[in-house]
Amino acid sequence: MCTLIIFGFAYSFSLVVFYPCTNQFDYTIETCGGACYESEPFWGILDWVVTAVGPLCVIIVSNMILVGRVFIQRRKMMRANVWRHNLALLIQLLLITTLHCAAWLPVCIVSLISQAEVSSSQVIQELQNNWILVSPIYLSIIGCPIVCIFALPELKDKFRLTIVYQWRHYMNHRINPTRTSIMFHT
Repeated sequence: MCTLIIFGFAYSFSLVVFYPCTNQFDYTIETCGGACYESEPFWGILDWVVTAVGPLCVIIVSNMILVGRVFIQRRKMMRANVWRHNLALLIQLLLITTLHCAAWLPVCIVSLISQAEVSSSQVIQELQNNWILVSPIYLSIIGCPIVCIFALPELKDKFRLTIVYQWRHYMNHRINPTRTSIMFHT
C-alpha cells in the first residue's frame, strides 16, 4: 500500500513538473484546464486509465467476486439468521457499488472516447463542457450516506424513530384555536 502511495506521488509529480510542455490555464471556463501532459494522447489516456478507469474496474470485479463468495457461502451454510445479516450487507454493498458505477462509468467511457479520437464529436464536447457528465459524480458522493442509512437496519430504525419523535413533538406543541361560543343578545 505504501508503495502505491509513493508511486502515485512520484508519477504525478514527475509528469507535472518535468514533462517538457507549458501549462496554459483559461480561467474563463468551468474547468481552467489540467496539466499539459493530459493533452498528449498517450499520457492523457494512461493517466485516465490509471486514476479513473482502473479503480472503477477493480471495484466492479472485486464486488462481483465478493457477491459470488456470499452466494457460495449461503449454499454451504443454509442458516437463516446468518443469511439475513449477510443479505443486509450485500444489499448495502450492491447499492453503493451501483451508485458509484452509475456516476463514474459514463464519465470514464466518454472521456476515453474523447481522448482517443483526435476530432471527437460535437455531442461529446458539449456534454463535457456543460458538466452534464461530471455532475453525477457529486451526486454519488452525496448519495452514499443516504444509501448507508437506508441499508443498515439499526440506522434506519433510529432515523425513523427520530422523525416520529419530532412529528409527535410538533403535534403536541401546536397552537390550536380555542373553542369559541357565540351568544346572541335578543
